[in-house]
Amino acid sequence: ELDYLRLFEMELPHKQGGLVSLEVQCSLMWDGSGDLQGLLLVCRDVTQRAKIDADRRLAAKVFENSLEGIYITDVDGRVSQINRAFTKLTGYSQEDVLGQRPSILGAQSKLVSFAKEIKPILNKAGFWQGELCSRRKNGTEFATAVGITAVAGRQGEFLGNITSFKDITERKSTEDRIRKLAYFDPLTGLPNRSLFIDRLNQELQAALRGNGHVALLFLDMDRFKSVNDSMGHAAGDQLLKKVAEKLAACVRGNDSLARMGGDEFTIILSGFKERAKAVVAAVSVARKVREMLDEPIVLQGREVFLSTSIGIAVYPHDGEDTTTLLQHADVAMYNAKQTGSNNFQFYVEAMNARALEKLELQNGLYRAAVNHDFRLMYQPIVDLKSGRLIAVETLLRWNHPVRGPISPAEFVPVAEESGLIVRIGQWVLQEACQQMACWLSEGYELEWIAVNISARQFAEGNLMRHVNNALDESALPPRFLELELTESILMDNMSYTLQTLNDLKSMDVELAIDDFGTGYSSLSYLKQFPIDRLKIDRAFVTGLPDDIEDQHITQAILAIARSFNLAVVAEGVESRAQLDFLTQQGCEAGQGYLFGKPMSAAGLTELLQNQVKMLLDMPSD
Repeated sequence: ELDYLRLFEMELPHKQGGLVSLEVQCSLMWDGSGDLQGLLLVCRDVTQRAKIDADRRLAAKVFENSLEGIYITDVDGRVSQINRAFTKLTGYSQEDVLGQRPSILGAQSKLVSFAKEIKPILNKAGFWQGELCSRRKNGTEFATAVGITAVAGRQGEFLGNITSFKDITERKSTEDRIRKLAYFDPLTGLPNRSLFIDRLNQELQAALRGNGHVALLFLDMDRFKSVNDSMGHAAGDQLLKKVAEKLAACVRGNDSLARMGGDEFTIILSGFKERAKAVVAAVSVARKVREMLDEPIVLQGREVFLSTSIGIAVYPHDGEDTTTLLQHADVAMYNAKQTGSNNFQFYVEAMNARALEKLELQNGLYRAAVNHDFRLMYQPIVDLKSGRLIAVETLLRWNHPVRGPISPAEFVPVAEESGLIVRIGQWVLQEACQQMACWLSEGYELEWIAVNISARQFAEGNLMRHVNNALDESALPPRFLELELTESILMDNMSYTLQTLNDLKSMDVELAIDDFGTGYSSLSYLKQFPIDRLKIDRAFVTGLPDDIEDQHITQAILAIARSFNLAVVAEGVESRAQLDFLTQQGCEAGQGYLFGKPMSAAGLTELLQNQVKMLLDMPSD
């Protein structure tokens, strides 16, 4: 007889190692008289069942404590179970969603068809993953990374799906920011150069397939640098934003506007079956841009006026690939800028020839600057009353190894534009100071040597350092160096100009205004700036003494100089009649072919040795 049955589980060491789970049934054994006879133990190995139970408990714990939202759907596709993270991420409780279909989570703005887009993949692979736009209980939408796993029974029958998801809104925002940094200009929000190139490639490929035409406009803002320099970079950035807004108002919805960098923009006009229509559209947009920029832009309470130079190239006539089309639009833009700015030009083949010639000239200039292939010529400046040679002007000359002598009027603008003029100008300063120091050491009584300073050289910001270096290396006293500046240089940035000129005067360097009368000719800067000398431009000397207007202009300049206690040098003196008129009007000094053409240092040294009155004793013309 058995009594007192008890059931329990326990783990015992196994002979072969490890633990074995046992289910133990314990019973008491009694005889017929009621005496206890013994204990009956029945053991059964339940290790596998215990493992399954442990896995289930672990799975339940993982399900409940997962940071990802999880929900289970049954064979009918309805939600049968959710975890805590589901409620935290969506705001839905069990009461809200049990028995509902998962479409309750779908964002109305971006609904995805489960049956058409997801289920076919689930049926085939048993798993689907992707990104979906989901919706919380409060209606807000958020991006989710979703994984769906189909669950099958022992016989392969479908039991339902387990879906896990997590909020990836922050990650998507980061990806968007990175994408914008890679493809969009952070200042204006416009596509940058990389995205522009990609879009232009796409448009050209589409035009190739459809035998179409694409117009490309390349824009460069005129006078932007002066605004940036005078009002600061913050104002310059604000100006670019406003320009971008104005340009956006000039294009159609399917056109592509981009900022290439700096103050350069591009516009792609596409979808034209005929070249003529592309040309008409380009002209229309170019004119609209000009009209839009004609209106002043208010910055820091001031009205700023801008204009733009526009180059236009049309695919496929002006280029059959992205690089060529962009290059030709750029060439056309530079041609527009050189013809007076604030206009647009279509690309023509002759422009490319000029551009190549300019590039070759620029390359030659670079090699000449590196190898010091330039040479200096010196033109005498004489005292008009005594005829004594009192000073010289330094003139730059370049003998091209292939083309021979090239006029400064041709190569100096190229050097200015490329920035090489700064390096060349530094060399000119050093050579001129060395030569002047040499003449002074040999006992020649020269009062100054004049060196022309270019606009780029003056604005670059290192002029003081270059002047100091040239004077130190040559041991030339500063009073023997005169820097000649044009009126346009003086008026470009008044505060910077005044500071720089005052610094130069504090060193005892002489300052002259070159080509006076051809620029602003403002009396205000003569009052403000520490100028020592005016140079009457040759254009006003040429007609003397017969041209009445030249007489009046020359007399006016001399009167202004006397009023401000400035010395005067007349340029381009070529006849005795001009000399006589200038002398009668009280002009102190002059230079020109009458006294000597530009010559080498050796030639000028010979003149100094003779120190004659240089043609003053010749009979009158």
